[in-house]
Amino acid sequence: MEFRIWFHPYGKGIRVYGVAYAPKQLGLLLEVVAPTDELAREAALLASPNILFAEFRGQMATGGGVAQLFDEAVTTRPAY
Repeated sequence: MEFRIWFHPYGKGIRVYGVAYAPKQLGLLLEVVAPTDELAREAALLASPNILFAEFRGQMATGGGVAQLFDEAVTTRPAY
């Protein structure tokens, strides 16, 4: 399988009036590119739950809230 996944965080590294700000919420966009629509959709649907239940160094809790804009992959037309 050949596909690429990019994670685009929104809200990280914000500066308000020149002062660094640590947000309490963060938006995360998952972008998948693959040779076929089916492969891209499958990769996105498999990666999405892993984001929700990921463990990380320094983790202090295992609960929290998650809001998803979409519960399925959104496809687009080919771009060149």
